[in-house]
Amino acid sequence: MLSLIDASKLLGIIYPDSKEERSVRKQLKQANKDLPVSKAVHDTIQAIEMSVIIAVTAATTASVNSSNHSN
Repeated sequence: MLSLIDASKLLGIIYPDSKEERSVRKQLKQANKDLPVSKAVHDTIQAIEMSVIIAVTAATTASVNSSNHSN
């Protein structure tokens, strides 16, 4: 769970005070350092984020192309 919170960048929402967020982020990084699943969770979140970016880009491009062909 700690890895998921860190990788999904939710700390800014949970801790709006930037000093408190930095402190908690530092503690999370230290705790996650020794967890074997931390890297896997982080890599999975990054892959999901990249997939969403690619899907949005493809949909936007298809929409623009479709709009240009109908004119």
